[in-house]
Amino acid sequence: MTSSRRSIGFERLETRCVLSTLLGVGEAEVVRIDIPDLEVLITAGQFSAPINVSNAQGIRGVEVRLSYDVALLETSEDLIRAGSLWSGVQTELVLNLDGAAGTINVWIFSPEELPAGTGSLLEIDFQPVRTPVAGETSILDLSFARVNEGQISIDPAPQPGLDETDGRVTFTAVPVPEFGTLSGFVYADTNNNHQPDETEGIPGVKILLVDSAGTSVAQTWTDQDGWYEFREVAAGAYQIQQRQPESMIDGGGNQIDVQLAADESRVDLHFRELGLRPEYLYTRLLAASSQPAGSTRWTTLISQIESDAQIQSGNTVDPAPPTITPSIVRQGAQVVVQGGNGDDFFRFQAGTTNHTVTLNDQTQQFPAAEVTSVRFDGGLGRDTVELIGNSAQDQLDLSPKTATLLGAGYSVQVTASEHIAVRSTGPGAEVRWLDSPVDDRLSAEQTSARMQAFHYRQEVSGFQRIVATSQAGGEDRLLRAAALDYVLEQTGPWLLGDL
Repeated sequence: MTSSRRSIGFERLETRCVLSTLLGVGEAEVVRIDIPDLEVLITAGQFSAPINVSNAQGIRGVEVRLSYDVALLETSEDLIRAGSLWSGVQTELVLNLDGAAGTINVWIFSPEELPAGTGSLLEIDFQPVRTPVAGETSILDLSFARVNEGQISIDPAPQPGLDETDGRVTFTAVPVPEFGTLSGFVYADTNNNHQPDETEGIPGVKILLVDSAGTSVAQTWTDQDGWYEFREVAAGAYQIQQRQPESMIDGGGNQIDVQLAADESRVDLHFRELGLRPEYLYTRLLAASSQPAGSTRWTTLISQIESDAQIQSGNTVDPAPPTITPSIVRQGAQVVVQGGNGDDFFRFQAGTTNHTVTLNDQTQQFPAAEVTSVRFDGGLGRDTVELIGNSAQDQLDLSPKTATLLGAGYSVQVTASEHIAVRSTGPGAEVRWLDSPVDDRLSAEQTSARMQAFHYRQEVSGFQRIVATSQAGGEDRLLRAAALDYVLEQTGPWLLGDL
């Protein structure tokens, strides 16, 4: 185990003379000491910058000086430590940090010589003082280095100002996802308009995702609106197969072939039925206890009718969706929150010290420095979600029943959720909004905006820029207030109007 002693302050001259004697005089190969170039995600809360050496053989002591841009980066004494090469070696570390000037002087030594090897002599953790812009760079200027009191030569010698021993930190945007999404409705086209409408969704229909080799790679069931979705699907050729509902008159094919590109979202993969078969037109559908159409009582009865039809036909290979128990589980740096078969409430509030996660009547807090990702799957039922960001440049992506919120050091992904409300206070916070394949309505009010269709509702507030796209189909309307406290951009065939 490494034994380290940290002395904060300037060491006395006598100490340095003794250490110089301890380090000794001898011949050694020329070494290179530098800070490597780094690529850091703009959402990263903290990153490590090593000071590396090309060959550690014979090294007992190292002195380095460096500077950094305090307008973008900060560090502290407890974030400066001995590097990997000193592992298992007794060391003493003396450092002087001037956080206002952005300068660090470090001297680290050991009574034992290091063996040959390449690695880090020192590790310094930095964190941005604000959210960087993608493509922004910052220089870690290694201005001085000395090994064994000058007995080991360094080439090239670090100098103040930009040179090849300095490290360039480049902040990068979140990588483009390598996966896509496949989704659509199973619906009873009672008005014969060949598109899903409110109350036409068929719940509990089993949907299979089959790859090009004919292997079923995923399965799901339609929710109470008849909506199904496969997320994080790798690019490639697939066939989506519907197990024909026994209680419905078949309205067309039960397979859809699709070629999915990386980061592509397909929301128009629908299966059309013509309505209930005559023998399953239960009079209970007309009873007040089952109304209105599309309500929880209605969808429960439709599910029961399909179950009865399967039993009567002898087809019991497609059981109802499995029972799901709501849960909050931490898996390392990620928290996985699972909704159940009923209506769930999920809330996430970002914090500088702790993130707060609520599922129904259960609330837990997780250290912000340790947990960087939260995922919520609403399961079945009609779920309500609240997300509260605290990053200066929160980035929010919204599409029907899904949301992805990226902040400084955290990300939240929400799926299968009918009502999503997101609030941010960041001066650079942005929203990218995609429509659904049916008729959508976007209401842009002075301080907030709302998008909805019959199967979902989403609201945002506190964002400085909103980009709304109409591309999936349907007749989409955008109603706008006379004055907005944010920038609104729209693309696609929106029908425009005033609030």
